[in-house]
Amino acid sequence: HEDTHADRIARLTPPWVPPVGASAYSNNCSLKLSHKHPHASLMDPDRGPLMTLLDNYQLDDRYRSNEGRVYLTGIQALARIPIQQLLIDRVAGLNTAVFTSGYPGSPVGGFDLEMARVATLLPDLPIFNRPALNEELGATAVMGSQLASEQPDCRFDGILGIWYGKAPGLDRAGDALRHAVFAGTSRHGGAIAIVGDDPIAKSSTLPSSSDAALVDLHMPILYPGDVQETLDLGMHAVMLSRLTGTWAALKIVTNVADGTSTVDLSPERIATVIPDLEIDGRPHVHHPSGNLI
Repeated sequence: HEDTHADRIARLTPPWVPPVGASAYSNNCSLKLSHKHPHASLMDPDRGPLMTLLDNYQLDDRYRSNEGRVYLTGIQALARIPIQQLLIDRVAGLNTAVFTSGYPGSPVGGFDLEMARVATLLPDLPIFNRPALNEELGATAVMGSQLASEQPDCRFDGILGIWYGKAPGLDRAGDALRHAVFAGTSRHGGAIAIVGDDPIAKSSTLPSSSDAALVDLHMPILYPGDVQETLDLGMHAVMLSRLTGTWAALKIVTNVADGTSTVDLSPERIATVIPDLEIDGRPHVHHPSGNLI
């Protein structure tokens, strides 16, 4: 006979989950499994669903969904950052775009491929992915994304620039990144540097830590400890760059880049607190410029 929805749920349900309608008691908490189309949930009567078994989940949901929970790797969470920001900007009435460039290297190897998938899956979002021949060219191109927003013929209110590279790439791109930091970022664009650190030398000749180099470049560092924090702190990095006019760095270590987790995409997770930006009684808005000093 043809499987019913309940049959599929029973086949997918781990053996420790009580049957439909049954109750399990642990720490005085009654849990019930209730099934309502299109999914079944392990229910806590007081707090709601604890676990959801979806029968319509697709891997592309990690990029197509606008809310809810999805399954991501650390690299995929990085690729989700520009999607989140563009969606938030649209709600705010901003016409923004994303430009990514850099040179792949573990532990952030594969980020360029994920960004190519994002651009293909979401053609309505203006995401431009341009892998560079080396890290210096990528950094210079991202610097240009910030200067472009100041031009009268720019089609966007701002362009979010994302540079990526591993620790040795940060070393060799230091001069280009220093110039980019001094050029600055636009209010509705921003620039972040995704730096892959391999402290256990899993796929590197030497262990790496980029903190000192980033401090010397005058970049604030955000250091996520898991996949969810990669997305959350990535959003904070964008706003930090937009408000201060400087680049912000995301330090991504091997275990985070290679890790996996379910991630909450709720846009209200990140509530940016805008500080007082007045200087001498006037609002301060940084404008990027090629006149570095």
